[in-house]
Amino acid sequence: MQDAANTASRSKKRVPHIESLHISSNNDALELLHCWSKQEQFTTPVLFLHGIFVGAWCWQHFLEDFGRQGWDAWALSFRGHGNSTRKAYYGLNDFVADAEVAIDYIVEQTGQMPVVVGHSMGGMVLQRLMLSRPLKGALLLCTIPPQGLTPLAWSNWLMRPLDMMHMAELIQQGNRVSAEQLRVGLFAQEVNPVLSAQYAAQSVSESPFLWAELAQGSMMTPWYRRCPVAVMGTKQDRLVPSHITELTAMSYQVPVRWIDDLGHGVMLEQNWQQAAAQVQEVLFELLNS
Repeated sequence: MQDAANTASRSKKRVPHIESLHISSNNDALELLHCWSKQEQFTTPVLFLHGIFVGAWCWQHFLEDFGRQGWDAWALSFRGHGNSTRKAYYGLNDFVADAEVAIDYIVEQTGQMPVVVGHSMGGMVLQRLMLSRPLKGALLLCTIPPQGLTPLAWSNWLMRPLDMMHMAELIQQGNRVSAEQLRVGLFAQEVNPVLSAQYAAQSVSESPFLWAELAQGSMMTPWYRRCPVAVMGTKQDRLVPSHITELTAMSYQVPVRWIDDLGHGVMLEQNWQQAAAQVQEVLFELLNS
C-alpha cells in the first residue's frame, strides 16, 4: 500500500502546471497560456500559434503533454480570440505583431528564443514571423502555403464546392462556426458531440479583411527565412489537402512529415497523443539541425 501511495505521489508531482497570463500588444490584452513541470528538461521553449476561429485553448492537450515531457510550453491567443481582447476585428498583420510581442516576452522570461509551431492560419503568421525573428525553428503544421489562400481556396472549391459555399456564407455574414461545421472540417475521427459543442461555443468569427490578407501569403519567406523549417500535415485533412501541404514543403525544399489517420484539428482528435509525439520528434530534429 505504501508503494502505491508513493507512486501516486510521484505521479502528482509530474502533473504540469498551467497558468493563464495576459500581456499587452498595442494596448490590447493577449492571453498567453504557459505550461511547465518541475522536471523541465529542455532549455528551448516552444510556442504554439492557433488557426482561424479558435484560440490558445485548442492547444491544452499539447501544452500538458509537452510540459509533462519537460518542455517549457506556451500558447498564444491572437487578438479577437480566446481570452484576448475582442473589441474589434483584426487582421493578419495584427496577429504577426501579437506573436512578436509573445516571443519577446518569452525571451525576456526564459533568456531563450523559442521554436514555434504554427497551425493552419497560425502557420501563415509563423511564415511572416520568420522574416523578422531569428527563431530556433519553425514547424508549419497543416498550414496555408506561402503562396497564400488562393491555391487552397481554388482546390477546395473544386473538391468540396458545397462545403466552400457554406464557408463563403460564414465569412460574408461574420458568423461563428457551428458544432457540425467544426466536426466536418477538423476531425477525421469520431468526436464527442458534447466536446464539439464546447469547441463551437469557444469559437469566434473572423474579419472579412483577414481573408484578403491571407490571400497575399508570404511569398518572400522561403528565400529570406531566418531559421530551419519543417512541414507536417495529414492526408485526411479536409481543409488543407495533402497536395497543398506538399506545395508548402516544396516551397521550402523540405520533406513532408505525415501524421496518419487524423484530421485538420490534430491537437483535438481522439488520438492527439500520436500527433504530439510526432511533433516533438520533428522539433528535436529542428533543434539539432
